[in-house]
Amino acid sequence: MKKLMPAALLLIVFGILYWYASANHFFIDIDKEAEAVPVLVKAAAEQVDAIELETEGKQLKLIKVKEEWKVEGNEDYPVSSYAVSDWITTFTGVAGQSVVEEEAADMAKYGLDHPVAVYSIQEGGNVRQIEVGENTPVPGTVYARADGGKTVYQVSESDLSGLKRSAFDFARKEPLTFTLEEVREFKWSWEGQTYDLKKEPTAENSGDETENWSLNGNKVTQEKAVSLINAFRFLMIDREPERAQAISGSGAKEDWPLTITLQPETIDQVQQEETAVTKRYGGYMKEGHMWITPEGGAWAYPVDESSFNEAIQTWQDDGTQDE
Repeated sequence: MKKLMPAALLLIVFGILYWYASANHFFIDIDKEAEAVPVLVKAAAEQVDAIELETEGKQLKLIKVKEEWKVEGNEDYPVSSYAVSDWITTFTGVAGQSVVEEEAADMAKYGLDHPVAVYSIQEGGNVRQIEVGENTPVPGTVYARADGGKTVYQVSESDLSGLKRSAFDFARKEPLTFTLEEVREFKWSWEGQTYDLKKEPTAENSGDETENWSLNGNKVTQEKAVSLINAFRFLMIDREPERAQAISGSGAKEDWPLTITLQPETIDQVQQEETAVTKRYGGYMKEGHMWITPEGGAWAYPVDESSFNEAIQTWQDDGTQDE
C-alpha cells in the first residue's frame, strides 16, 4: 500500500494540473482554431466613413467628408488617407485564435466590462466594434469581443498593436506635395545662395526622349535632376505639425524660401498652352527643426535639422550655385 502512495499522489497532482491547464485553454490547437474562427469584424473598407479609437481614456475619431478624412474637433488637421486605409485594413484583419466562451455571462471575468481599449468603424450607418480586455494566461494574447456580443475570443496582441494610434500616426508626413513629372522649375535659397533647377524645352523634331535640365545655367542629366528634387520631396516630419501662425507669425524671418513651378498635363487637347501652377513654401529654423509651411497653409511641418541639412548637402555637392 505504501508503495502505491507516491503513484497515487502523482496522479492527483497531474489531474489538478490538467484541470487547471484545460480551464485556462493551454491545450488549444491554434492552427485548427484559426481556421474555425473568422475575423472578428467583416466590413467593406470603401464603405467605412468613420473610425474611432479609445485607449487609456483618450478618444480619437476621424470622419470621411467628401473622400477626405478629417479629425473630429480639429477638422483641418493634415490627415494621410493612406494611414487611415492601413488602419481599416488592420481592423478588419483582427482574428480570434480561439473561442474562449460562446455565451459569456460575466464579462468582468475577462476585463471586458471595462475594456482597456475600444476600436470601432462606421460602415453605412452601422457601428462595428472590437473591445479589448485583460491578458489571457497564454503569453502575447488578450481577451476580446466584437460588436458587444457574448462570445469571448482569444486574440493575439500583435494583431491589435497596429490599432493603437495617435493623431500624429494619421498625420500627413510629407511637407512637400507635388507630382514629380509636372515639375518645370525648382528654386530655393539658403544662406545667401540660390539654386535654380529648370527643365529646358526639347526641340520638337529632336527624337530625344530624355529631358533636358539645367542647374543655375549648367546642364545636368535627367537622373541628376530627379535625385536633387527627391532630396527635398522625400523629407518627412518626425513630430506633430503645429499651426503655421505659431511658427511664422510675429515677424519671424524666413530661412528657406522655395518656389516650385508645375506644368499639369492638358485635359483639353485643343488648348495650345498649359497653365503653369506655382507652389511656394517658407522654411523657418526653430528648435532643431526646419518648419516648412506652404503659402497660405494652416500648418507648419517640422523636419529634423540633420535630415534637412542632408538634402541641402545633396545640392551643394553638385557644386553649382548662384552667388
